Amino acid sequence: MSVAYNFSEITLFIVEENPFLREMLSDLLKQFKPKRIYTESKCDIAVERIAEIMPDIIFASWTPMSDIIHLFKNIRHSPNENLSEIPIIAITSYTEKKYVIAARDLGMSEYLALPLSAKSIYARICKLIENPRQFVRSENYCGPDRRVKKIVFPGEDRRKQSEESEKSEDGE
Repeated sequence: MSVAYNFSEITLFIVEENPFLREMLSDLLKQFKPKRIYTESKCDIAVERIAEIMPDIIFASWTPMSDIIHLFKNIRHSPNENLSEIPIIAITSYTEKKYVIAARDLGMSEYLALPLSAKSIYARICKLIENPRQFVRSENYCGPDRRVKKIVFPGEDRRKQSEESEKSEDGE
């Protein structure tokens, strides 16, 4: 994280029911001097406001039993591609693997565990900037590509050979 980013042109949106946590997150984000920070406590209202505002990043407090699941689904499955592809940083105290997987499968872009710090928030924003993930749309999933691990395949890469043989057959 040697790069210092200028956030003066970005708009952030916070969805958090707890007024204390909402205010704390807003105060932490103000340190980065974004253009605007919007906040909302109710998920159903947040979806409408997010569609109107079109923020650059959404910070959403996530628990497996909350209405935030509807927010994720409504945003990710929106017919408006600009809306559906807004990065969502899930903020949570639920750090067990099953909860991380559940949030990932709902389409979150990054996962940020409590307690929060300016450094941890900055790291997640930098990760969104420096390592953007391709957006995937399928029948069962809509969100950033869930494959973040680079797995080395120990065998022969037959796909590469198929591509090369297709090129040679086409006369290229």
